Amino acid sequence: MSSKNKEPVMARLGIMKRLWLAFGLMAALLLTGFGFGGFSLLSTRDDVHAIGEIANEARLAKEIETAMANLRILARDYAHAGDQTLLPRIHELERVLSGRIAEAKQVAGDPVRRRLVTEIEAQTSSYFVSFEKLTELRTRQDTLLRDRMKPLAARIFGHFTEIKDTSAAAGALPASFAAGEAEEHWLVARLVVNHFLITGDQGAKREFDDNVAQQRRHLEDLDPLLTNPKLREAKMALEDGIKLYSADFSEIVASNTEILRLRDDVLLAAGAATSTKANEIVLSAQRGQSEVEAATAAAVKRDLTITIVFGAVSLLIAMTAAHLIARGIVNPINALRKVMVDLTDGDLAVVVPHTTGKDEVGEMARAVDAFKTVAVAAVRTRIGLDNVSANIMMSDADGKIVYCNRAISAMFAACETDLRKSLPHFDSKNLIGTNIDVFHRDPSHQRRLLGGLTSSHKGIAKAGGHTFQVNAHPVSGQRGERLGTIIEWRDLTEELRIEEEISGIVAGAVRGDFSARVDLKGKTGFFLTVSEGINDLAENVCAVAEDLANVLRSLSHGDLTQRIEKDYEGVFQRLKGDFNSTAEKLSDIVSRISQSTAAISEAAREVSAGSLDLSERTEQQASSLEETAASMEQLAATVRSNAENAKQVNEFASTARTAADRGGKVAGDAVDAMRRIEGSSQKISDIIGVIDEIAFQTNLLALNAAVEAARAGDAGRGFAVVAQEVRTLAQRSAQASKEIKALIIDSNTQVRDGVDLVGAAGGALSDIVAGVSRVADLVAEIARATAEQANGLDEINGAVAQMDEMTQKNAALVEESSAAARSMEGQAHDLGSLISFFSVSGGLAHAESGGSSRPAPIVVRKAASVGRVATRPASRPAEPKRAAAHATTLRRVETNDDPDWKEF
Repeated sequence: MSSKNKEPVMARLGIMKRLWLAFGLMAALLLTGFGFGGFSLLSTRDDVHAIGEIANEARLAKEIETAMANLRILARDYAHAGDQTLLPRIHELERVLSGRIAEAKQVAGDPVRRRLVTEIEAQTSSYFVSFEKLTELRTRQDTLLRDRMKPLAARIFGHFTEIKDTSAAAGALPASFAAGEAEEHWLVARLVVNHFLITGDQGAKREFDDNVAQQRRHLEDLDPLLTNPKLREAKMALEDGIKLYSADFSEIVASNTEILRLRDDVLLAAGAATSTKANEIVLSAQRGQSEVEAATAAAVKRDLTITIVFGAVSLLIAMTAAHLIARGIVNPINALRKVMVDLTDGDLAVVVPHTTGKDEVGEMARAVDAFKTVAVAAVRTRIGLDNVSANIMMSDADGKIVYCNRAISAMFAACETDLRKSLPHFDSKNLIGTNIDVFHRDPSHQRRLLGGLTSSHKGIAKAGGHTFQVNAHPVSGQRGERLGTIIEWRDLTEELRIEEEISGIVAGAVRGDFSARVDLKGKTGFFLTVSEGINDLAENVCAVAEDLANVLRSLSHGDLTQRIEKDYEGVFQRLKGDFNSTAEKLSDIVSRISQSTAAISEAAREVSAGSLDLSERTEQQASSLEETAASMEQLAATVRSNAENAKQVNEFASTARTAADRGGKVAGDAVDAMRRIEGSSQKISDIIGVIDEIAFQTNLLALNAAVEAARAGDAGRGFAVVAQEVRTLAQRSAQASKEIKALIIDSNTQVRDGVDLVGAAGGALSDIVAGVSRVADLVAEIARATAEQANGLDEINGAVAQMDEMTQKNAALVEESSAAARSMEGQAHDLGSLISFFSVSGGLAHAESGGSSRPAPIVVRKAASVGRVATRPASRPAEPKRAAAHATTLRRVETNDDPDWKEF
């Protein structure tokens, strides 16, 4: 009890109570400071609110001034251009301006500023009413221009055009000219109207009236010149239209005058007054804002001084209390920290202090003592794992490696160089403390696998040419919480390398490659036994394959004497016997074929000799060829007669050609005449084009004269120049008309010449007709001669048919016999050559039975009159199908490269 009483009062209190004591003291000081600060803030808030209200009044005044300026700009643009698209924007600005004025009346606190807002409201109301009146006038003016004056002007132009064109077409040039002069004044009047609409010049009305008066005088001069009732009606409609147009223009002038007054006087004054009063409100608000800001700054400075002094005293008290409380907490905790450091360094004999304390520090001391007990057990476990042969690794719940036993460290050290090829940052000496993600290229996959592990998991990991079997098992606490993972590693690289080597040899054997062998270096036990067995199997299969390949190679070269002599067992011995039996039988078959080939060759030579007798029959065809020659002589005489007649026909054809040439010349002259007519027509077209151009320029100059008159006013000097140009163009038009008349007369003369030439062409064509008649007579004589030729050809055809029939029969027989004999003999010779390729027991295989190895050539004697037979007609009857069928055999034989066959 005595020792307990000696403890300080603060030491007997728990940490929580000490902290609550310090918190209470700080709260009291803070509440006191907050109370004073709140009072100061309330005072300052009232001042700031007053400044904000004054600033809001100034802002509203500025917005009123800005809205009025924008409204004045848009209103002036509308009054000038009449753009209806501006009205929605103007009405929107009116609504905004009215809203800002109403808001300003509500927030105005100063009587002076409230009076100014009321005056602004009155000015803007007057502005709105005046603008509405201006809008009505402008709308009325635009409607009048669009719906009445523009259509009316178009109709007036139409009447002018009708009077001018109709009068000119009827030859009433004075009426057309008078209408044109009246139209000039109308054009000037229209220009004056447009000038007024753009500039608002008040003198435009007088100038418009002057041009209308001059136009009326011209129309009065036009009245006696118009005899066409329709034109007189057009003139009356023209005058009525001008009266209506003048009245509408007078209304527009009056409306525009009122619009200018409203725009330049009423709206301008109201807008300026509104802007001035809004600016006065801004100045008044700025003065009031400056006064409130000065009073607020003085109050804030006083409150700040008091707050600083109170804060310094509170800070001193708080620091003293914090020091006392912190010392009572930190000193025991530092003693416990030293103990924990000693335990971490491996000093398990250290004594834990403060284990009997009743406060939180005592509880911590008892917990450290329990940690010491667990650490002693962990050390015993670690020593045991370091001495096992299995490769063990442990990681915490976050995947950080916390333990590696000696076996796994040695394994990773041995393959560290290879692992760095795939994992450049791998370091076997610094694994503890790193994350287990270092073994995987996709860290997220590794984290998901280990984080969701609920039971043992086996997998394969490959890196740097090594393959590892990984067995992972989760480690959980007594309450089921996840503490980490224990992982066992096993290097399977060497085992898999042996398996891959054996698989490669087996795959090569499947492809027929038995040259590979298993490397026995470094192999022991079961793998050594399997490797030696595979090598023995490869040697045996390779030997059988080599023997079989050698005898097959000899067989491909025709050597049937080779046999497999080496003894084998099992299926290889059966394969040896089957191949040797096959070679024996094949050798016997080749010998028999060689004997049969010799017999066939002898028979073919006998058949070939018989074909020589058949070839002699072709000589009997010479007599038939003589008869053919006689018929050919008669045919030649008839042909000569036909040639003479053809000569006469040619002469008459020349005469007809001359006549045709004359006709062609006449036709050419006619064409030239027509071309000259075409040229004249082209000139006429050009002149007409000039006249059209002159008419266009005349109208253009008339318009320019009107514009010049409008610009010059009363001077009118430009009228003289324009009138001179018009007279010059009129003279050019008259001259062009004369040229047109002369060209028309010339065209008529050319047409008459063309008629005469066409008559001459008709006479020439009559001569051509007479020549054609004579040609027809000669054609009749040629027909009679052709009949005589037909009789001769009949006799020739009879003789040729008889000769052809006999010749075809003999030729077919000779071709069939010779072709068959030759083909058989050649094929027998070729078969003997092929059989001689093989070597059998006793020497080479021969197809010949003795004598020459090539058959003797057969020489066919030629008929004496072959040359004349070649001249028989091409229209001979078709050869029998039998001969045509054997022609293919002949062609096939002739393509043989053997020189003995070329003579055939």
